[in-house]
Amino acid sequence: MLPDLSVTPVTRSRLADVDFDNLGFGNVFSDHMFSMTYEQGRWQQPEVSPYGPVPVDPGNATLHYGRPSSRVSRPSWVMTARCASSGRT
Repeated sequence: MLPDLSVTPVTRSRLADVDFDNLGFGNVFSDHMFSMTYEQGRWQQPEVSPYGPVPVDPGNATLHYGRPSSRVSRPSWVMTARCASSGRT
C-alpha cells in the first residue's frame, strides 16, 4: 500500500443497486475513485475518495484539437483505440 494513501469511504455503497445481468459500458461506476497529483516532477498525495466530479482545467490539451468544435473527442478514433487496446477487432 502507498504510505501516504488517504482513503475517504462513501456513506452509502451503490453496489446493491447494480444489475450484474445487464452491465453496460459507461453505465456502472465504482463507489470510489483514485487520484494523485503530479508536482515538482513527482507523484504525490495519493487519494481514494467517493465517486464525484473531476475538475478539469479549460486549457487541458485533450479538450483542444486546433479547430472550433464542441466535441471533446473523436468517437470513431476513441472506439478504434479502445478496441485495439482490449485485444478486440
